[in-house]
Amino acid sequence: MTSILADAKIVGVERALAPAGRVRTFTGARPPPRALRDARVLVVRSVTRVDEELLARAPDLALVASATAGVDHVDRGALARRGVSFAHAPGANAAAVAEYVVEAMLAFGPPAGAKVAVVGFGQTGRRVTVALRRLGYRVAVSDPPLARLRARYGAPSRDAFTRLGWSEDLQPLARVLDGAAAVTLHVPRVDRGVAPTVGLVGARALSRLAPGALVVNTSRGDVLDLSALSRAGLPCVLDVWPHEPELDPRWLGRLRLRLATPHVAGYSREAKLRATAMVRRAILAHAGVRAAPWPEGEPPPAGATRARPGEPLASFVLRATGLAALDRDLRASLRGPAAARGRAFEALRVARRREFAHLSPAGLPPPARALLARLAHLVPWPDPAQVG
Repeated sequence: MTSILADAKIVGVERALAPAGRVRTFTGARPPPRALRDARVLVVRSVTRVDEELLARAPDLALVASATAGVDHVDRGALARRGVSFAHAPGANAAAVAEYVVEAMLAFGPPAGAKVAVVGFGQTGRRVTVALRRLGYRVAVSDPPLARLRARYGAPSRDAFTRLGWSEDLQPLARVLDGAAAVTLHVPRVDRGVAPTVGLVGARALSRLAPGALVVNTSRGDVLDLSALSRAGLPCVLDVWPHEPELDPRWLGRLRLRLATPHVAGYSREAKLRATAMVRRAILAHAGVRAAPWPEGEPPPAGATRARPGEPLASFVLRATGLAALDRDLRASLRGPAAARGRAFEALRVARRREFAHLSPAGLPPPARALLARLAHLVPWPDPAQVG
């Protein structure tokens, strides 16, 4: 049987991968050396750096799968040099991140009709663009790498995102930021090449925003210059941070933080199930195994969170999704001993949050219920139970 070594925090991983081979799990960022020596398949999260050093300790490895959308923790060049295949879960958490941005905009953003800049038009940025327009914002989008590809090759005639607007008018970054009442970032971390994103939004970019503009970052911590943001004095919602999980507690006092969370924008229960289902499909194909779809049906949440009578939609979603509690807990952890902060950050990164479709808006006024229903399915996505 195929020997599979998997991160124990990947939702449902043992049951999901059992048809493909013998599954062993590990905890923490580093797989144990003895287990690595025997592994044919390694399944990781973003906390595990897959590089030459790790691969040297895994001589039999044939496939690495990451239950994540981002891949900047994986040295894909090193995998290619060793002939190791790679799979991941692009877009699995995109709807969850889009809902996080919606929650931030409902609670702390400008009123409907304001201009909002979306930087990055990939899986997540496209969903965010749709959601913000449903909220009534004027959305301007920038994605220079995608704009270059489109100019060179043209737009495909049958693109999965045609209904989201593949023909979106992509504009230069400076233009979308000019006068924007909010900006939300959805780019990968790229530190070199023709389109680096490290430090992409710094003092010059922030100076183009409208006074008091809201800055939302759910991409990577070093895409946004926090020192420049502090000097600009703009309100912000931050889910990602430089040097995670070792956060500098001084940012609590230096930034106008409206919401601070521990890199969990994509951490809904549904997103985690999608990611597991996507890597499962790749691993089964690699092993040449056919199996029944998984999961066989996720039970409904035990008592969907209900709105309180008269509760505003913004406070309902922050409470019901647990983001308000996460903000409180993260701030409290940063006031604790330095040696414990990193562990506390990681301990808070648990997929407890449910997506809008699993909330019960019964106590909300009819207009708020209707809006939540429109946002509950930002993009049709296969139910995890239907993903083989």
